[in-house]
Amino acid sequence: MNTVDKDIYMFDLGNVTVINIYCNDKIREYYNLPKEEFEQDYRDYEYPLSDGYVSTEEYWRHVEKRFGVKINGNPFYDFFSPEDNPIIKRLLTSLKEKGKHIIAATNTIEPHWRKVSKLPAISLFDRVYLSYEMGLSKPAPAFFKTILKEENILSENAFFIDDIESYAHGAIEAGVKDTLIFRGEDKESKLKDAFSWLNF
Repeated sequence: MNTVDKDIYMFDLGNVTVINIYCNDKIREYYNLPKEEFEQDYRDYEYPLSDGYVSTEEYWRHVEKRFGVKINGNPFYDFFSPEDNPIIKRLLTSLKEKGKHIIAATNTIEPHWRKVSKLPAISLFDRVYLSYEMGLSKPAPAFFKTILKEENILSENAFFIDDIESYAHGAIEAGVKDTLIFRGEDKESKLKDAFSWLNF
C-alpha cells in the first residue's frame, strides 16, 4: 500500500473520521421496539435510505405503521451524537498542511449529515460526497468512479480508507488499489505505519 504523493485522499466518515455514530439501540429502547424485528426492518431500508430513495421521514412513518408506535421528531437526528475521531483529525490536519487534496466519501442520511457537518474535522475536507445526494452508496464501484470522474483523477492516483472491508473492495473494483481498512485493535498502529511519512 502506497500513501505517498497521491492526487486524492478519500476518507469514510462513520467509524473513521467520526465516532460515536450508533443510535439505533437508543431509538429502539426509547420506543420499546422489538430488537430483532426492528434491526431486520432497518437493514431492509438501510441502502434505500443511504441512496436517498426513501426519506427518513418516510421511514419513520413506516415504523409507526409497522410497530404501532408514535414517533416524535426525527430520531435519526435526535438520538445521534457524533464526535470527531482525534487520530483521524490529526491525520487530516497533517495532510492539509502538506497541501494534499482530501475528501470525504460516505454513506449517510440527511439528519446524520446535519450534525456531522458541524464537527471541526469536517472543515478540513476540500469536498464531501454524500451517498443520499449522489443516489449511490458504497460498496458500488460506481460510487467511487463517480467521485473520481468529478475530481478528474485517475483511480491509481487515489487512496481510500474505510472501516468496512466490502466498501474497500468496492473501491478496489473501481481501480483504487491503495486502500486501508481502519478496524481492529491495531487500527491506529496500522494507520501510523501507513502514514509514517507524516508527523501526526
